[in-house]
Amino acid sequence: MSKTFASQRRLLKDILTDGPPDIGGGMEVCDSDGDATAVPRFAWRKIVVRSKPLSGGASSGSSSVDMGNTRVVCTVNGPREQQQQSANASVDTAMEEGVLSVTLRGGDIEPTLRYSVERALQAVVCLRKLARTETAIELNVQH
Repeated sequence: MSKTFASQRRLLKDILTDGPPDIGGGMEVCDSDGDATAVPRFAWRKIVVRSKPLSGGASSGSSSVDMGNTRVVCTVNGPREQQQQSANASVDTAMEEGVLSVTLRGGDIEPTLRYSVERALQAVVCLRKLARTETAIELNVQH
């Protein structure tokens, strides 16, 4: 079994449950083409989302999402004024739009998932409206 498949399977297991029939789990008999077949029936696990600043006041905002045994905690610092850059840095780019840094921490996070999360966050944060600022987003994935 590949590492990618194993991590995707673990994520699906955290999102779905195959518990007792009263919560949507168990086996269901499907009759298609005259053949009775037992097919597993799944239910969504309870998903909890919290949006509140973490204690300590170090971050501008934070939230957490719980799905089964997986928790994702997100903290946002900024936007704040950019730190002074070196003389060789491109000043034009920094003036036109802000800087977004994304940190993704957790066990075995694949590089493609890391890249996808960074690109998705860069697409939704309007950096042109945050000119001359920097914003740091940190995601911690706990299993």
